[in-house]
Amino acid sequence: MDLKQRILHESSQMLFAIGPSAMTMDMVARSCGISKRTLYEQFPDKKSLVKECLLADVERTGHDLQSIYEHSSNCFMALFKTFYYMRKKMGMITYNFFPEIRRMYPDLNRMIFTANEHKRVVDMSAVLREAQQQGLVEQRVNTDMAAFLFFVTTSSLNGVNQFSEYSLNRLSEFGFTQMEVMEGAFVNFLRGVATPKGLELIDAYLKKNN
Repeated sequence: MDLKQRILHESSQMLFAIGPSAMTMDMVARSCGISKRTLYEQFPDKKSLVKECLLADVERTGHDLQSIYEHSSNCFMALFKTFYYMRKKMGMITYNFFPEIRRMYPDLNRMIFTANEHKRVVDMSAVLREAQQQGLVEQRVNTDMAAFLFFVTTSSLNGVNQFSEYSLNRLSEFGFTQMEVMEGAFVNFLRGVATPKGLELIDAYLKKNN
């Protein structure tokens, strides 16, 4: 691992754990065991470092998700594995990460997160269409609409957009955790579009994985 990659590795862990406002270039330099001058030779400012961390994370996540789909026996299995991968990932990110990114770096938020929203809906729709071919999703389901509705629901719960703050603040009123509601939304979504064969797979997976 060269110096730049080592800096990205260390700063990415710090960025997601404490958020962009708390992370300083001094902290990054100390964590990497280098001088600030050496750090600035690799990244001219904090924004450029944050940008590279976010882009590297998007690329790494893309590779991981592609591997999940390539090694899953069916689409529902891939969706479950993807959900639990993202749940684990979100559990490692501080609650104020996305609001701070939107406030401090609105251009990065648009470029990295907002710009990819359409692709996420399109990709989800493609998976649901494949699940229809596998007999797991009802043929009557409009996969584009289902994917869009799923995206809107999960986006309001995972902190990535401005509507999330309102939704997350309401959870405590009902005694729910963020993860409980996200899992409930995901499972109920799959049940709502599934065929009897799909429902059997859902129940079997949930029973096996408690």
